[in-house]
Amino acid sequence: MTDAKPFRPRCTATPRGGLGPFRSPARTVAASVVLAYGLLGCGEAPAALSPPGPLIDVTRWEVTSAAEDPFEDRPASFSCVGGYQVEGAVFEVETDRCAYLTAMQSSLRSVEAGDVVESQLWHQLLVADAPSEAHMAVRLGPYIIAEARPPIPFPPEFYTRRWTAPERIPVGTSVFIHVHNHGSNSYRFGSVELLDR
Repeated sequence: MTDAKPFRPRCTATPRGGLGPFRSPARTVAASVVLAYGLLGCGEAPAALSPPGPLIDVTRWEVTSAAEDPFEDRPASFSCVGGYQVEGAVFEVETDRCAYLTAMQSSLRSVEAGDVVESQLWHQLLVADAPSEAHMAVRLGPYIIAEARPPIPFPPEFYTRRWTAPERIPVGTSVFIHVHNHGSNSYRFGSVELLDR
């Protein structure tokens, strides 16, 4: 007696003319069951889940051009000569030298529907010659995943924002950080993290 070989479905289309020898209604139903069972193994393998961890590398932020910038409040002209740097695990923006900034990089992990992403951002004491509003944001693909719009003047504040993904977002998707400010102020962007499932 020889060992039975495991069933390996062949991923082929149904021949023209129907199901061949399965002509009767009963045989057609049986054939449909066989085909459905066989096709379970014929699709592409599901994408592997990314482990929890950072979505960004703080050293990889690059300032966007006007064409790359997805934010609608970009001024027609502004000054941004230096005024931003990496300090430890934090990206710093000093608006006495850079009143508007959008920077981007590609995400390091995929995010699945239902996953939670946590972002940390903060600012020092906000001051300006006249009352105004600041805008800080983190964007993943088409989604704003963290945002703060403090009035100016305003005391120092630390923000932790959590966002739940409505769909799968693949690795390599563009991540943006954004500051629009009035006055000479200090802004900080920390981690953007995929949390444990």
